Amino acid sequence: MKQNVEFKTALNLILNSVNKKLRTEFRNVKESLWYTCAVNVKSKYDIPNYDNSAMDGFAIRSTDTQNAKIDNPIKLKIVGEIKAGKVSRLKISSGECVSVMTGSCLPQGADAVIEKEAVEYEDNKIKIFSKVKPNKNIRFCGEDVKKNEVVVEKGTLITPSALGMIISCGYDKIKVYRKPKIGIIATGDELVDVGEKVTYGKVRNVNSYTLSGLVEKYHFKAYNYGIAKDEVKQLKSKLTKALAECDVILISGGVSKGEYDLVKPVLLQLEVKPIFWQVKQRPGKPVFYCIYYRNGQKIPIFGVPGNVVSNYIVFEMLIKPLLYKLEGRNEQEQYFDAIIEEPVEKKLGLRYFLRGVVVQKNGKFYVRTTGPQGSGILMSLLRANCLIVLDERQKNVKKGDTVKIKFI
Repeated sequence: MKQNVEFKTALNLILNSVNKKLRTEFRNVKESLWYTCAVNVKSKYDIPNYDNSAMDGFAIRSTDTQNAKIDNPIKLKIVGEIKAGKVSRLKISSGECVSVMTGSCLPQGADAVIEKEAVEYEDNKIKIFSKVKPNKNIRFCGEDVKKNEVVVEKGTLITPSALGMIISCGYDKIKVYRKPKIGIIATGDELVDVGEKVTYGKVRNVNSYTLSGLVEKYHFKAYNYGIAKDEVKQLKSKLTKALAECDVILISGGVSKGEYDLVKPVLLQLEVKPIFWQVKQRPGKPVFYCIYYRNGQKIPIFGVPGNVVSNYIVFEMLIKPLLYKLEGRNEQEQYFDAIIEEPVEKKLGLRYFLRGVVVQKNGKFYVRTTGPQGSGILMSLLRANCLIVLDERQKNVKKGDTVKIKFI
């Protein structure tokens, strides 16, 4: 087991410890939102599959409008109407037009559509006051997507827009990666749950809910196993149940060096394979990462610090990338340059994750911390919209320096 590793080493150890994605499954496309595509999705036909009007108006021959002017409008006779979704054999000749709706197919002979707002009516005719270019307001067959074109790549999260595209391409079922089940256990005699009275010396069990919230924020499934007291039998019982039911386990608290920090000893009793202990970062140093083997499947286990800010940072920076890998999701963390508006003292050799507020001015990002940065100060997260990331080799930061930020 490696000890006191740098952040990048810890992340690589985590990602390399599990080399397989979770199995795939077919889901009804209507129930596939926020799952990850396990195949390249190809369109079954051109989209749109026919030339059609881009708006409500009149299908015309553009050559009829060559001489149209404000003081000399041309007049076209309305010879019919085509509703959206209706097939028509209407054909227009010079001097004629057909009323069309958004999505309507076009009559033979038409090469443009003029919007209703641009014409005036006179009996059964319209008056046009300016030249209309060919192809105006027409959506052509295959303009959006060509048949057999890949529209959603393997590894893409199915967002509402991706879902719409998959349905447009003719699919009623889609192959996706199964979502990992994330088991969450909070530890500590000092914890009381929601709805219970907080007496002197007790604190609320915040971690179970912030971790569950983070899991669900990124569209995974959280399973809350409640609070395990500082007692080996109870912790072991909850762990055994979670390990039998889940794909990843998150345990908050109980991973430091205190007399009642039981997470590591109990996990070792369960014959896990330790990967590393402690990361050179602030906050979130006391992280214990190990693997449990269940019928040939590797179950990653994270023992994360009990301080709420610490376990939030550990989730964002170390746990989330693993969940993405298990689900086959191809998403990379994005970092941006920002100008810091205050000095920051920093210890060499540690990676800092400061909670910050970033604003954009004149095309540049400017950032400052949210105030006190203690690992138990939840307000530092509540006020933040980004993390200020200072790597191990950076020293004290001066006002006006350029730093890396990550939006949260």
